[in-house]
Amino acid sequence: MLEKIFKLKENNTTAKTEIIAGLTTFMTMAYIIALNPNLLTGFGKDTMPELWNGVFLATCIASAIGTIVMAFLANKPFAMAPGMGLNSFFAVVVTNIVALTGMTYVASFQAALCIVLVEGIVFLILSVLNIREKIVDAIPLGVRLGIAPAIGLMLLNIGVGSNAGVYSENGGPFYAMRDFFGALTPSLAKTNMGSGYSAMVLSVVTMFVGLFAIVVLAQRGVKGAVLLGILISSIIYWAGEAIFLGTNPFASLATASTWGEYEIEVKENSTKYLRNSREDTFPVGSTIQGIILETTDGYKVGLEHLSNIWVQPYKLAFNVNNEAATMGIAKSDNTAEFKKLVNKTIQKITYLTPDGNYVYAFTDGAFIKPAYAEEISGTFSSDMKTFTLNQVPTVKNGTLNVLYTVGSGRKKTSYTLYSDAVQKTVSLDFGSIPADAEAGTYSVSIASDDYADISVAIPITDQQKEQLSSLLKQAEAALAKAAANDQVLAAHKDEAVELLKSTSATSADAADLINELTELLKPYQNTETPDTGDKTPETQPSESNQTPETQPSNTTPSTDKTSSLAKQTVKLKAFGKGKLKVSWKKDKNASGYEITYSTKKSFKNKKTVVVKSKKTTSKVIKKLKSKKTYYVKVRSYKKSGKTKVYGSYSKVKSLRSK
Repeated sequence: MLEKIFKLKENNTTAKTEIIAGLTTFMTMAYIIALNPNLLTGFGKDTMPELWNGVFLATCIASAIGTIVMAFLANKPFAMAPGMGLNSFFAVVVTNIVALTGMTYVASFQAALCIVLVEGIVFLILSVLNIREKIVDAIPLGVRLGIAPAIGLMLLNIGVGSNAGVYSENGGPFYAMRDFFGALTPSLAKTNMGSGYSAMVLSVVTMFVGLFAIVVLAQRGVKGAVLLGILISSIIYWAGEAIFLGTNPFASLATASTWGEYEIEVKENSTKYLRNSREDTFPVGSTIQGIILETTDGYKVGLEHLSNIWVQPYKLAFNVNNEAATMGIAKSDNTAEFKKLVNKTIQKITYLTPDGNYVYAFTDGAFIKPAYAEEISGTFSSDMKTFTLNQVPTVKNGTLNVLYTVGSGRKKTSYTLYSDAVQKTVSLDFGSIPADAEAGTYSVSIASDDYADISVAIPITDQQKEQLSSLLKQAEAALAKAAANDQVLAAHKDEAVELLKSTSATSADAADLINELTELLKPYQNTETPDTGDKTPETQPSESNQTPETQPSNTTPSTDKTSSLAKQTVKLKAFGKGKLKVSWKKDKNASGYEITYSTKKSFKNKKTVVVKSKKTTSKVIKKLKSKKTYYVKVRSYKKSGKTKVYGSYSKVKSLRSK
């Protein structure tokens, strides 16, 4: 059959020869399958997966059709695929059209397609009139002979720079060939290449060894010499990477971490410390002046010491939504710059130290996932054995995580009740929780390839209601014995009453209040004679994000004006696009006021604004989302030394922004 279709004997070949030749051809041109979508989408495999996959599929289909037509109609042993001309034209020229003319991307894309159509017509006319060959013959022989190796070097440059992760500190990935081959001495090349020098040396050595192997095998008449040379080169590079480079750094991303909305950890497989531009180990205790994050499209943003950095030298955190985040340490005034990282891939991290820059380039990088726009809620069963999602989102590789957490800060311990694929209803494993575990909080989240971790809002559980009711009775008894002098405890008692009445209270809110009340009640439990004792209970720190409050004496009546902090009343008014004006009553006994607002009734992802003057009775909240309902509450506070005593929150008010 093959003989009849392809006339193998007539063309002095065999099926075995054609199979080997086909495999060799495929190995030498398969790069186009990944390179074409990379060029046309700006290396957007992570940021634009649908578009990248579409171009990838189109490249495969076009190549298959072209090769099949060439085989069955022309009977020529040629493989067809998109060339390195038109894809580069679209990647570069289209962008330039947008920049120079101000056209939209779609319009510039259409203009480029029109140019390609005209080019195709001209090329067809030149071929039919036999002018094409005359043009080729007019090109000097030296230029024609130099085209093939030039294309090869360009492909090598793209391969080692963009795919293998070999970077030049002075020029980026596409200047690796210049920095290595353009240098006069090895020391100058090392200076130019920086952190990419060792990997570049290995790449070049591998290239020449592979080329030498192909030449020797071809001279000896070995069939498949090119294919065997490629395999030899691959083995040499993999072995060299494992032996000489000793590391393959990669960046892992955690979302909704303790330290910020996004946390990046730099890791590697083979050595304790990562490679760096100085070719020595990164001293963990070294002075770090800053960190620069760089994405695949060249966007850079800096991180400040103690604002975004660090749990360890290899961990860093930042927020994209909350400028005054209460979580961890990721508090910064350049949130807007961090927000630009969303939907981008961080490919390079540079540590700035007095001893020089430590640069880590990653093959895959860390894709900064966007936040999920919708709110998801879930409920526990009355017996606490199952958990049910009220809305089941469609996500790729989704994992539902149900945790029970006790303690806070460095004493925080989490127990996994469930961690598996997202399902509507799951059974919980409470056997993982020790019998002596203190009262904690339940948290549910969904991890996926599509979004940052999605926090699931959980209504207050029956178990937590029972705990709060018990603590409320204890607080009332303690306050009665203390002649109602403990205003901190009284404020928390009032908050517990409101929480039990609320229909929108969450499990997290209840857990925080349970921890706080438990700590506040300890002095009363440990004091045998609270009405006549001489000792003043010690200051008990709150486990919440609030400032620790000082407990007053059980015997000495308070003369502090905090005893009359008023429960605030709030008025809201639209104040232009993306603005709300919040007003409240003046509290003569207050030091200031605290405004809490959120787009969620449960106050998920809440933001807090502190007004430090008691004379101020209004505040304009800016930079809000348009046509979005905001929920707002206000409370007074009184400073006593370095501590704050808070009054009760006002009733929650809501208003839709313009």
